[in-house]
Amino acid sequence: MLADDNHEGPVYLLDFQHARFHARSSTEVLMFEAGYFAGSCRRWIPQDTIDLWLSKLLNAMGITDTDERDGLKRRFRYYFSADLSRKERMKIQ
Repeated sequence: MLADDNHEGPVYLLDFQHARFHARSSTEVLMFEAGYFAGSCRRWIPQDTIDLWLSKLLNAMGITDTDERDGLKRRFRYYFSADLSRKERMKIQ
């Protein structure tokens, strides 16, 4: 999902061990999951690639309002950098 090669193929969830399925959609949960995932990859993926990936994610969600995008980017950056305990992570809705 984070690649420099502009691969246009389908995206697959490779490991369901840590996948969680929620009863309702939540942009907060999505920004947490995206930020947490990207944060774990930051050693190998350049920041500009992560920023581009986030932009594409927001586009895929249909988020066009500038204020809403900025707010979601702030949440993403928070979760990207945060070191939350398991208890704190489980509270995110």
